[in-house]
Amino acid sequence: MKLFFFFCLFSLICRLVSCATDLNAQQFSKDVLKGKSVHLIVFHSPHCGHCRNLMPTWERVTQSLSKIGIPVSRVDVSREQQLAGRYQIQGVPSIKLFIPGQSSPMDYMGARSAQAITSFVLENHPGRNLVTTISSPQHLEAFLRRDAQLPHALLFSKQSAPPAMLKQLAHVHRPHRGQGVVVGFVSDKVFARNRARIAQLLGIDADADTAPPAWPALLLFPENADSAPVWYKGAFAYPALSERLGALHGASAQQAQKAQAPKTSTPTPPKTASKNPEPAATAAPKAPKEAFAVRPLFPEGGGEDALETYRTGCLAGRMCVVLVVPEEESAAHVAFLEASLRPTFGHEAFAWYWATPSGAARLPGAVAEKGTAAPAALALNPKRSKIAA
Repeated sequence: MKLFFFFCLFSLICRLVSCATDLNAQQFSKDVLKGKSVHLIVFHSPHCGHCRNLMPTWERVTQSLSKIGIPVSRVDVSREQQLAGRYQIQGVPSIKLFIPGQSSPMDYMGARSAQAITSFVLENHPGRNLVTTISSPQHLEAFLRRDAQLPHALLFSKQSAPPAMLKQLAHVHRPHRGQGVVVGFVSDKVFARNRARIAQLLGIDADADTAPPAWPALLLFPENADSAPVWYKGAFAYPALSERLGALHGASAQQAQKAQAPKTSTPTPPKTASKNPEPAATAAPKAPKEAFAVRPLFPEGGGEDALETYRTGCLAGRMCVVLVVPEEESAAHVAFLEASLRPTFGHEAFAWYWATPSGAARLPGAVAEKGTAAPAALALNPKRSKIAA
């Protein structure tokens, strides 16, 4: 139910504020060229009719791929002419798939449909070679010996082949320079045929009710292949899974540091004070970047100041998005949405708030009329005095 709610709300948000974002040269260098993930890019121009016709399809591609963690962005060639020249953009729209480690991107030359573009990305995804598919106990033994000093993650699934999200997780967290996670896959049929032996090799209970505890299930070896396995208990959504695997190779790196001999340092002799010491220059502290968060539109307490957050947060000059969530388990819905939206919208300069239907009904006229049911997403543009839902 929570996943269904999120997908409905995510679709609403994508209709209000574009899920695909335009990258400038600096963002392109950071997110695409230096990023860990494959990245799908369309080079476009707002003055191009074919580009405008492609945008609804591009939003559907963005929604589809973002669910499994694959970033999708745009580059406006009218603004980023150097990037357009670097990649020899002769016409727009031009779609390219950037893969880490490859010197040049792959050009997409197929049909301009969401299904065709998505299939192109998945068929050429490097993660397909990074997931070990277990078909026998012997394969499992080989999997556990592979990079045995690194954390391992093993997905139990009723699907017959590794899902696209697992391939993306294996790609982003691939072993590199002594860090990363080794990822494997076991189907329910393979596990049923070899239950006792697989359970013995993994050190888990072979009981049908507890191994695995649910389908799908993810078994983690937190430090290395010999560490005690634990079942993952979080949400089966890309942001939560990626965060958990990231924590695994963070813990692995700490373990490796502990194993290294401590470095000895030569004490530095004290400096003699000069007769006319100059005051040390102090750099002005940088203002910390505001972390992405979905904040309550109505803070606890209410009263006469209950609308103050709306006035200062949504009418202060920047785009404001209000997510309307169900009254029941509202905190759990908000936490799930926050983790899921952060990868796509974390860099946007929007103000994000949430409210229940009863809270949204207290907002001024037109806003309340559009936000009395959940799920809903309201985009408020104070500069244009417009409300979209």
